[in-house]
Amino acid sequence: MQDEQHHPLVDALRSIGTAALDGLYSSLCAAGCVGSVRLACSGLRRLIDSSVHEVRFAYPVELPVDQWPSLSTWPRCERLAVTERDEDDAGYFTFRELQEVVEGVQVWLLNQPAASLARIRELRLDLWAEPEGEDSRRFVSAPFIALLARLLPNLQALDMEATSIGHMPCCQAELRALVLGGLARMSQLEKLALPCTKPLALLLQHYQQQQQQQQQPGSSLFPRLRELSIRQGSCCDASAVGTIASGIASISGLQILVLDECLPHQDAASLFMLLDCLPPSLSTFRIHNHISKGSWDCGRLEMELTFEAGQLRDVCCGSQHPGYRSLALLARDVLLPLMRRGASRCGGGDTSGTSGTSGSSTMRPLRLLHLETLSLRTHRSLPVPVAPLEGSELAAMRELVRGCSQVVVDTLRLSLDMPEPAALQAMEVLGLPGSLEVNALPECDSTFSGYCLRVRVSPPPPSWPQDRGPGEQLPGVRQQPQLQQQQPQHQQQPQQHPPVIGMPPEVVLSRAVQLLLALPPLPAAAAASASTVSAAAGGPPLAPALEAAELDGVRPQQMLVLRGPLVAGLAMAPQALSGWLEWLGEQAAAAVAAGAADGGAWADDDASEGEAICRCQVVPSVPALLLQMHGQAGGFAALHSVVRKVAPATQLDVVAVETSERLQEKTGKLQLSMPLLRSLQQVLDEGVWRHAMSAEGAVEAEAAGGFAQAAGRAGAAPPGVAVPLQEQIRWLQGLGRTVASELPRQQTFMW
Repeated sequence: MQDEQHHPLVDALRSIGTAALDGLYSSLCAAGCVGSVRLACSGLRRLIDSSVHEVRFAYPVELPVDQWPSLSTWPRCERLAVTERDEDDAGYFTFRELQEVVEGVQVWLLNQPAASLARIRELRLDLWAEPEGEDSRRFVSAPFIALLARLLPNLQALDMEATSIGHMPCCQAELRALVLGGLARMSQLEKLALPCTKPLALLLQHYQQQQQQQQQPGSSLFPRLRELSIRQGSCCDASAVGTIASGIASISGLQILVLDECLPHQDAASLFMLLDCLPPSLSTFRIHNHISKGSWDCGRLEMELTFEAGQLRDVCCGSQHPGYRSLALLARDVLLPLMRRGASRCGGGDTSGTSGTSGSSTMRPLRLLHLETLSLRTHRSLPVPVAPLEGSELAAMRELVRGCSQVVVDTLRLSLDMPEPAALQAMEVLGLPGSLEVNALPECDSTFSGYCLRVRVSPPPPSWPQDRGPGEQLPGVRQQPQLQQQQPQHQQQPQQHPPVIGMPPEVVLSRAVQLLLALPPLPAAAAASASTVSAAAGGPPLAPALEAAELDGVRPQQMLVLRGPLVAGLAMAPQALSGWLEWLGEQAAAAVAAGAADGGAWADDDASEGEAICRCQVVPSVPALLLQMHGQAGGFAALHSVVRKVAPATQLDVVAVETSERLQEKTGKLQLSMPLLRSLQQVLDEGVWRHAMSAEGAVEAEAAGGFAQAAGRAGAAPPGVAVPLQEQIRWLQGLGRTVASELPRQQTFMW
């Protein structure tokens, strides 16, 4: 043992310093080999244990509590967590399995040294199991929390956000004991995450009782609490909003508040009530909720509000973006009243020149309105027509924009059938977005953002001057003709370049397939050194090197790109394609079975008995077939072998490439090939606007094999070229319609 502790490697690791050793530990964890390295020798075990900052208790437990190691094993541990062992099985644990770990943690904590417990700063409790009945024990109980408060005196963060509401106290007396006898005794608590809003009512009651007894403003139960997060998952009744708001207001030092599905749906009045009661100390408020009626892209609003001294300063809408009309309603019912309230609290006179619509002269201006994505899409599940705003909605949107020093729209998301006037009005009011985006699949797939195709707006958005006042007109589509008229006379001459046009959709698809063919090929040496398939399978050698990537989700995934006369015929005959794919599956299954029977690479692999899932994407305009698979070990190599076997007789061009897009197992989710969609987006990022060719150039392109081969000779348009916004919208919608209607959905075949 002494020799192990003084091994040269151990001595070298001790000398590199704590920060470097922590970096090494993180790398070992990422590689999944920290356990093996830790068991190499006692010296390495001590070095690794000294870099552990979090100890996790996973249920179901595998060892009795008397065999759990001591907390002193990890001298720098500051975080404890009780979580499920396999996150994919969340919600399927039994009540007894959860009971074992909760009781085990309590016994284990009671046996730990006080010095080790004093180092713990954070605790996470993810307690989730199906209760056995209405009278089942609630694991988040007052005695349990009180025990934690006594044993962990320096606890600063308690996270119970992922704990099931069913394990929280159900009656008022138990809830009161939990808050007053448990949570309130955590004197150092700065961050608290809860799974429901029930404890907030106790905060209000405590505050009011103290106020009545002392005849002065009461004190908060959590004087050091700076961040509160509640992820309830189900909205509350409107009658409870007042209690929630008052409970939050009683936390006098609160700086960050996060609420997830805690307010009634489509109730802007409740949101305003809550915002009107926030403590002056609050600087950041984040909400995920349904608020206003309108066209919501994913059904939820993700919004962050920034405050300074109780006044609203910034509004940012994130990835869960509002619709155009929803934003107008939010402005009318929530944001503008907050801005007017801020001005009234500041005396109402300091308005920085805000003027215009009635009431705007008494608004306190915002610094920033930032929309990551503004949606102009319609949905079958929420059939709100997308149309230009009118009346009070349009007035509210214009007033909000006038009251902002800076307005930024990163992306404007469109529907395939969205009318142009709505998009033009949105860009006129809010300014030019950074990009336009369209969803390339029917609305039933709208929640999957990977189907969105995006192009940069040309010309790029003008720079936003930092000193633009709230009453200054935003740059928009109506200003472009004026800017052109102000140019000197010598710049008004017609340009000599031919007009700018967008690449035809079939050219975009062809270019996307070319990018797939340019992906890194599978190693040629792998095929040369492959083991042979049995004579029963009758195919070329299988490549074991291909299978290593297939079994490891971190490594690139394989894909076959097939072209040739056979593909052209199959693309025109869906039934024949289905039969051919079924035949491919049968031949590949026979190849795998033959290789396993002969003691091949998969003979002892349990995965070889699993089901292989292969998906085929047809690109008719090229034409090409894209094949990806998931599941059975050896399946891709067998499929590759079978395809190469028939290639000479059918003039089939077979290219095997590596792609970073992993094939998803859920067959109902992925209706188009993700590698193809990613390649399409790459084409759009490279630029789609080209100078139109002359008649002579078109003839030359046709003689050279079509527009796709001569697109480069046509010449890309300059970066600053002006393309009418209507043309950009029509082109992107046209590409989306082509992808949605002409690209067949993926066919799935299994063996």
